Amino acid sequence: MVSDTYLTALVPATGTTGLVTVTTSSGTLASNKTFKVIPTITSFSPTIGPVGTQVIINGTGLTQTTKVTFGGVNATTFTVNSATKVTATVPTGAVDGKIAITTPGGSATSAGTFTVHRLAGRCVVSNGKLTGYCIGELGGICHEAYDPTHCVQGQSVPNVVLFQCHPSTFTIDGSSSCVP
Repeated sequence: MVSDTYLTALVPATGTTGLVTVTTSSGTLASNKTFKVIPTITSFSPTIGPVGTQVIINGTGLTQTTKVTFGGVNATTFTVNSATKVTATVPTGAVDGKIAITTPGGSATSAGTFTVHRLAGRCVVSNGKLTGYCIGELGGICHEAYDPTHCVQGQSVPNVVLFQCHPSTFTIDGSSSCVP
């Protein structure tokens, strides 16, 4: 609606925080105050996963995303795919909790909780030495993955010691018959 003193406009999905400009036959004018596009989070997927999982966050007003957190822990990697979609990687140290996005227009917090899937695996030992491989359960499936950082290949170990693998080890999908 337009009159001599005001107008009403619909903010497009691609709208961003900033000054509002109006163009008429007399020229272009800019507001003297910043208009804020407040972000929303409508959904995210998956809702559970280990550190390193890529999570797709859907919402509105996401174009100017400057920060994404999982349970209050900053994601070190995220990509703004569009005004309605951000892809973020679950960071090391993340805890179960809400996902939050920050933009110049404000912050949005998810209604649902993201669950960080933590698992403890065991380093595979052969003839008293670590093999560099780790076995563990993820999603009800036993996996084996190469984890030379936490299961140093060739390191001697007493048979009674259980070495824990890094929780993000099992993002590799290589099923193996094992008991973690």
